[in-house]
Amino acid sequence: MSQSSHDNIMKLTEIVSNVLGSNDVELREDMTAADVEGWDSLSHVQIILACETKLGVRFNLAEIANLELVGDLVELMNKYSKTQT
Repeated sequence: MSQSSHDNIMKLTEIVSNVLGSNDVELREDMTAADVEGWDSLSHVQIILACETKLGVRFNLAEIANLELVGDLVELMNKYSKTQT
């Protein structure tokens, strides 16, 4: 895992923990939302919005629709993190 992926999975873990109100969230790139207790359709929207806010960007609908794994969201975060450096 690259450093940016590691950094972004840590950011995403913090975001998901805050949205779900849980301190014991441990994310892996191969996980889906169904693998995380409490990650439902409403919290998914909140997580995406929080990621956008944290990065100062807006994901497009195609990017959001193609998210299947936690790793997909981490890759998307990596993409926008690189454009900000």
